[in-house]
Amino acid sequence: TVLRGSTFTVKATPESGKRVESVTVNGKEVKFTDKGGYAEAVCTADTANVAVMVTFGDEVYDVSTPVLRSIESAKYIKAVCGNITKVFAVTRVASEKSETTAYNDGENFNLILPYGTGTWTLSFYSDADCTNQLGKTVTVTITK
Repeated sequence: TVLRGSTFTVKATPESGKRVESVTVNGKEVKFTDKGGYAEAVCTADTANVAVMVTFGDEVYDVSTPVLRSIESAKYIKAVCGNITKVFAVTRVASEKSETTAYNDGENFNLILPYGTGTWTLSFYSDADCTNQLGKTVTVTITK
């Protein structure tokens, strides 16, 4: 129980290989800060009874690969690591980069791989069904 209107701090420490994806207080998502090893959210109680929920997910990895002439017009990137397949739409708008959208800044394709370590094969396509491949595949190895 907290006093209504009072401020409180939520600190969440994920297990190794995990990250905090979201923090909600009484069903409303709140902003949090990654403090390097844990996440912190400063909240104000709007009721005396406060329900806090923290959602954890796998660590994410920012990956960049050069934009070559043969793949510069790619609209989709398929990333495969073992039995995991992830398809990214490609955008030219930096703020749209996400775990499902890769950003082409003109020099690099920038994408977020939301899974653990391993070797990923990236293939570049002009169509959403990923049947019309452009250029050669690129291999990316993620290690800790």
